[in-house]
Amino acid sequence: MKGKYFRKIILIIAFLLPIAAFAQDKELNAHSPSPTPSTHLQKAAEKKKAVQRAKSEKDEAKGVKRLQKMQTKEVQKRMRKSRREANRINANKKKFFLVRWFQKKHR
Repeated sequence: MKGKYFRKIILIIAFLLPIAAFAQDKELNAHSPSPTPSTHLQKAAEKKKAVQRAKSEKDEAKGVKRLQKMQTKEVQKRMRKSRREANRINANKKKFFLVRWFQKKHR
């Protein structure tokens, strides 16, 4: 009787041991999936890359605004409408239910 329970306990411990070993990965930050840089040079490179990424995003937004200002009022309105629709589609949202009910069906 005693041996039976002892074997079960040993089996359970043997199955759970690898799970505990995998859970001790300390290289990853809890808030981001990328590994944290360990040296000063790596940290500086990451910071420089983040600054460059932010600058390029800002420049891109500035270019889009400039492009939109060059258009006529009707074209600006059409661009806004298409941008909103694209954002809605990319966010995987449906149109308002009344619009869906009464729009022309493609058959």
